[in-house]
Amino acid sequence: MQHLHRSSAVVVRLSSKVMRFGLRHFRGFAASAAIAFAAGTQSNSMGQPVVTGKTDVAATRWLKLQTISYIDENGQPRKWDMASRTTKSSASADAVAILALLRHSSSPSKPIETLLVTQFRPPLNAVTVELPAGLIDTGETAEAAALRELKEETGYVGSVVQCSEALAMSPGLCDETIKLCVVEVDLDAPENRIPEQALEETEMIQVTRVPINMLLPKLHEMRSEGLLPFTGLYMLAVGFSSELKKLTSVIAEK
Repeated sequence: MQHLHRSSAVVVRLSSKVMRFGLRHFRGFAASAAIAFAAGTQSNSMGQPVVTGKTDVAATRWLKLQTISYIDENGQPRKWDMASRTTKSSASADAVAILALLRHSSSPSKPIETLLVTQFRPPLNAVTVELPAGLIDTGETAEAAALRELKEETGYVGSVVQCSEALAMSPGLCDETIKLCVVEVDLDAPENRIPEQALEETEMIQVTRVPINMLLPKLHEMRSEGLLPFTGLYMLAVGFSSELKKLTSVIAEK
């Protein structure tokens, strides 16, 4: 039990560093996305850009194309085309991405691992490397969505350590936002010994376990094989490569 408490404490510290790194590097994106949240006519007396309206141009079942009217920093009226989900709910974000931290409660000295998912993405005509992720259902919390999507896509069960605030995905193209949730997974738990996915009929997702300290080299390897890593995942890997050097001694002590 003492080992379990110490290991959990290390995971919490690691996840805190992850969240600080992610929030620091995504802050610029989040600021840009704030414009998309401001719908309707607002005052521009302070010289701040502001959205004044949106017009629907076309729509399919899942997406719609809109033209935004806004006032720029110089007071000039502008137009911008954007994509938006037709399934947007009142949730604080559209989706969640899950950074799973896998550990052995019985052997806390073993390296912490994470989970990557690969799947074909038609818009890119390529297989991408991503974190497990999915949309937040109506009335669902980000934490509940994270645990549900983790189980569905990877088969693993865990507990949420923390979730970020809403972060922008591609603020020049769409208004989609996402929360990053850190989930602790105990590999010694009975339900995680033989994980089974619960994929939808249209999903074909492969799962890869990677030691955190090998995340960046693994992404380079997968890229050389023709797979396309997600930008946010690559940024996390770059952060881990430096942060883990500082954490190695702390983890070794525990």
